[in-house]
Amino acid sequence: MDDGSKAESGGLILSTDGFDKSSIDLLCSVLSHKFRLKVTTHKQKSCVNKKGDTRYRIYISTYSMVKLRSIVGPYIIPLILYQRIFFIKKKF
Repeated sequence: MDDGSKAESGGLILSTDGFDKSSIDLLCSVLSHKFRLKVTTHKQKSCVNKKGDTRYRIYISTYSMVKLRSIVGPYIIPLILYQRIFFIKKKF
C-alpha cells in the first residue's frame, strides 16, 4: 500500500513511472470524473523507463486531499498509519 509521496504543496504524488502515458491519462480521467478529484500528470525531469519513454506521475491536488481521505481512509491498514500521509490536515 505504498507507491507515492506527499508533495511539498500538501497534495499527493502517485508514482506511476511504470505505466504508459495513455494508462496514466485513463486513471486520471477516472479519478477526476468518478471521484471528483483534481488530478494532473507531471512529466518527470530527465527520467525515462526501460523502453526509453518519458515517465509521468499523477499529482492529486491539495484541495482534493479531504475527499481522497474519505474515499481511501477506511482501507488504510493499521501497519502503515505511521506514515500519516492521508491524515495530515492542512489549513487553507
